[in-house]
Amino acid sequence: MELKILVDSLSEHELHEFLQYLAKKNRRTDIKNITLVKFLAKGDVTNLDVKLYGKSNKNAFYVLCARVQEALIEFIGSYGFEHESAEDFHALKYLLAARILFEKGAIKMASKVLLKSENLANTIDAYPILAEVIQTKIQFAHLIPDYSLDSLVLELEANNKKLQTATRFNIAYAQIRARLKNDNSPEVSKELQQIFTDLELVLEEDLSYKSLYQLMTITATEANLQRNFYAISPYIEQLFIALKNKGEVPAKYSYYYVRMLHLLALSFFRNKEFKKSASLLSELEDVLVGLSAVEQKALLKKRILLKGLLLLYTGKVMEAEILLKGLSSTSLDVKLVLVMCLFQQGKYKEVYRELRLLKKSDNWYEERVGWAWVLKKNIIELLTLIELQEHDLVHAKGQQFRRKFKSKLVAVQEERVLTFIRLVLAYAENPSLATTPDFEAKVENAFDFKGRRQEDIFVMSFYAWLKSKLTQQELYAVTLDLVSNLDG
Repeated sequence: MELKILVDSLSEHELHEFLQYLAKKNRRTDIKNITLVKFLAKGDVTNLDVKLYGKSNKNAFYVLCARVQEALIEFIGSYGFEHESAEDFHALKYLLAARILFEKGAIKMASKVLLKSENLANTIDAYPILAEVIQTKIQFAHLIPDYSLDSLVLELEANNKKLQTATRFNIAYAQIRARLKNDNSPEVSKELQQIFTDLELVLEEDLSYKSLYQLMTITATEANLQRNFYAISPYIEQLFIALKNKGEVPAKYSYYYVRMLHLLALSFFRNKEFKKSASLLSELEDVLVGLSAVEQKALLKKRILLKGLLLLYTGKVMEAEILLKGLSSTSLDVKLVLVMCLFQQGKYKEVYRELRLLKKSDNWYEERVGWAWVLKKNIIELLTLIELQEHDLVHAKGQQFRRKFKSKLVAVQEERVLTFIRLVLAYAENPSLATTPDFEAKVENAFDFKGRRQEDIFVMSFYAWLKSKLTQQELYAVTLDLVSNLDG
């Protein structure tokens, strides 16, 4: 349902604004359009025509959906223009006004207005607008003694070079996105570097703050999908060094800087370099103090989530639990990490209660937070059922897991997850197996680990559960041993 997809794409603030937008457009007391949007926002999509009209009325419902969809498209366009393109709009408005003033002979005023356009365009790196500004200066240079034609020509050439670089980057970015759709693509850093070599792009010299942030984002996203932060960590660090080499970050680029700080800190965490991650998180918190309340709020969940993870994996699981419980949030990532904290402490009943609160379908969650999140949720749920000795549910969940994830895991070459589930179910059927040499040998020989330093931290966490059954140790102690002892 396209309308549902559009509604789901709205943030909480945007949804609130859209509902107000509909209320202003409504000319009568009938507010079925608002009621429909609220149903969709809650994930309620069954028998909506009956709920709205009191009886089945597919035709009226279809017309209503079409009307609301059209209104939402209009809202997205106007909202985006108002909030995302305001500076572009004002820069163009001043540019046009300046040209008219020049034509009318108001040279002094025209120069002042054109300067406003130039300053705004510089603020947002709007190179096409800057090109028009400079060409306007060249056109009227004969009227203004302060305008040096030779200097303006050099300025235009320099701006054109930046515009060409931005265009080449957009090509590179599109190629990266296309290549990284392939789950079996070569090492990420080699892919990225080859594209930059082909297009003759140099990180420090050619890329803007926004471009560096875009590259780091897509690199981190791919690393998360392939559960391989180790392979791309040098490239993420290279991108951050390129940012640092630009010198002191101007305030207008703080949006990109703080997010790159977060991505690098997250990368260090995923590679189990906890001290480096904590240091960057501390720097991030210092930078945030100087930003607006809106910016601080935007990064609150990400910051708390990473802090909670660092506490969890450095022996402070109770502090992590308190921190995450104190965050009044609907963040699904926060909820899952809280579940992990409870699981590591053996609070299985509480884990199960938290999981039962996640009532949406796996497809719904996958659309919002990704397949990896859904996979981890299902594994934790299966292990929790085993701990609670819910034997019938364990059997059903095991069968469901294989049906749901087998083909995808095979496609991404992660068959070892299926091996893990098979061993887990064997243990669930006969826990006494865990103390036998034969089962221990099966566990030790079943997995092709990449080495403790390279292995994904969450993969290690799940393996720790099985290992704790072999060694008869507490789960949390085994987990900490695996992720902190990186010599193995």
